[in-house]
Amino acid sequence: DFLRKKHKVEIGSHIYRIGEVFDSPFSLTSTDSGLLARLQLEESPVLNGEAAEKMKEAVTNAKNDLDSVGGVIECAVVGAEPGIGSPIFQNVESRIASILYSVPAVKGVEFGLGFAVSGKRGSEVNDCYARDGDRIRTSTNNSGGISGGITTGMPIVVRAAFKPTPSIGREQTTLNLNTGEEEILRIHGRHDPCIALRAPAVVEAAVAVAMMDLYLEAYGYDAK
Repeated sequence: DFLRKKHKVEIGSHIYRIGEVFDSPFSLTSTDSGLLARLQLEESPVLNGEAAEKMKEAVTNAKNDLDSVGGVIECAVVGAEPGIGSPIFQNVESRIASILYSVPAVKGVEFGLGFAVSGKRGSEVNDCYARDGDRIRTSTNNSGGISGGITTGMPIVVRAAFKPTPSIGREQTTLNLNTGEEEILRIHGRHDPCIALRAPAVVEAAVAVAMMDLYLEAYGYDAK
């Protein structure tokens, strides 16, 4: 309620990738609160229905092979006003990334274009500012709504990569510390073949906590 009702901030996510199957990405410039609210109501939130079926197939195949598969959750924050955060101590990217890395199985976090910027030039990546009526916005949003650790007013788009479930039914080798010998490891019981399927709500909650923390710091801890 603090973010949504008081500050008009909406947070939502979708399953962007399962194994080698990709969903459509969020639009970096035009993702809106209506889309995010709709995704929150879906059991398996995706933007492309065809991708959902292929993702289920990828998970089923991994399960049948007594194996597991990883995935990526893409989360967006819409309505965050410009000027929240600071370059160092209240850096928006570092605050969000820090709490996401506290989620078990998260092994990577990227914002906007993410690692893709490493293969581009500055002229291709820079987000140029322009006036849109009474509002100032950027014509692109390659930075994912954050520049120099501070919100730009554009949608914040962040992706979290989840590793495959380590507990799998397939036999593996391990080291017995008592004998010093390698031996076969067999893990019994029920284990999820894909952690990422359950992760959208967790990622949304983590990002919400980070954003609420930043807003409280910006407006004072007595804000209600």
